[in-house]
Amino acid sequence: MEARVNRTFHAIEQVLNHDPTNVLAHKIFARAALKANMPGTALLSLNFILSHAPKNLDVTLELADALAQDGRVSEAVSVCGR
Repeated sequence: MEARVNRTFHAIEQVLNHDPTNVLAHKIFARAALKANMPGTALLSLNFILSHAPKNLDVTLELADALAQDGRVSEAVSVCGR
């Protein structure tokens, strides 16, 4: 599984190096980071996505999940309250 995650990160990194505003690449990167138990890394992409699509409920919930996994539970609750 780790090798697959590393390949995913590498591929997404290549896409983002070429097009740093690619929202789909950020979504894939965030999901891979969450699966790899790297919530802090996922937060970077999730915040980027929400800055471009603030009414995306799925991403908002993923952001709350990443915050909770990162130990920032009160912020996660706050995000859900928005």
